[in-house]
Amino acid sequence: MTEIQYAGQDGIIIRRNNITICFDLYLSDCVADAQLAVTLLSKGPFDFMFVPINGHDWKRLRNNPMGNMTYREALDFCGLFILRIQNPEV
Repeated sequence: MTEIQYAGQDGIIIRRNNITICFDLYLSDCVADAQLAVTLLSKGPFDFMFVPINGHDWKRLRNNPMGNMTYREALDFCGLFILRIQNPEV
């Protein structure tokens, strides 16, 4: 049975057959920060985590959207959690 363990602005956490998946933090835009880490650490551990990446730069910031994490930021962030697989989405 699939159970939605959490669905909120920090993402969606699904549990099925003792596998816990966390994905789409902020439902498409995500920049790692301490508040997000604390929130998700309280809901883990996760077996899989999918985080959006495409980086951020001055062009995006000038036009208002901040963008997402870079692949290095995503790996550092995911490193806070015990995971079987880390898959930064491009």
